[in-house]
Amino acid sequence: MKPKLFALLSLCVSALLLLTSKIPVLAQAPGATHRSPAQNLSPMSEGTPFVDDFNDGIADGWKPISGTWTVLTDVLGIPYAQVSDIGGFGNRFTSFYTGTQFADFTLEVEISSTSQLDPGAFNVGVALRGDGSDNYYRVIFHPNLPDGQLRVEKIVNGIKMDLMPNQSYAASPGPKTLTVTAKGNAFSVQISSEFSTTWHDDAYSAGCIGLTTENGGANFDNVKVTPIITYRVYLPLLANKSGANDRLSLQAGRQ
Repeated sequence: MKPKLFALLSLCVSALLLLTSKIPVLAQAPGATHRSPAQNLSPMSEGTPFVDDFNDGIADGWKPISGTWTVLTDVLGIPYAQVSDIGGFGNRFTSFYTGTQFADFTLEVEISSTSQLDPGAFNVGVALRGDGSDNYYRVIFHPNLPDGQLRVEKIVNGIKMDLMPNQSYAASPGPKTLTVTAKGNAFSVQISSEFSTTWHDDAYSAGCIGLTTENGGANFDNVKVTPIITYRVYLPLLANKSGANDRLSLQAGRQ
């Protein structure tokens, strides 16, 4: 590559990175439907985090499919809680947020266990890329001391399949912050500062998020979903040594 052409290309790349780091994020209008980046010609309207702290006392947009879910306005922090110990399919209790579909994102939620029908089989966690009913991923962990356990499941037409069997770790008492990142077929999860792992799967590419418990109750608060946006920018046509024109495609990720 000629020095002048290389210098021009380097300048274009630098300008691109500066541009993507300063693109403003526009707030999504109330009630607007989220669209994936592929469906939206203007990525500037994408990337607005979804946040629900339930401080208004309302679980707007949440759809329980099992268990008993309510906002506890008389509890410090005003969490969204699953308060039932029995009932539901296989004692699994789930509530989906159906107002937005997410593809690539990072999900964070604070979780505190409150009751346990079966302490040895008690789990709490999140659902992701779901259809709001019978198809989704489920990331759950067993917070009991001293042996914490994390498991990743894929629910297909209501049937559970293990993607990752129980992973043991040393747990500590108190509330946990569960963080799950999904990007393409790559996933990662972290439980506070206690445990982290990764996995891959291609079954579901987008969907809604959810909160879930198994054999017990829990409080959920400060739910935050930050979409991961990838921008594709095409630079002008460049002539190669054979005289043909190649279009250079650069991608810059933004979270």
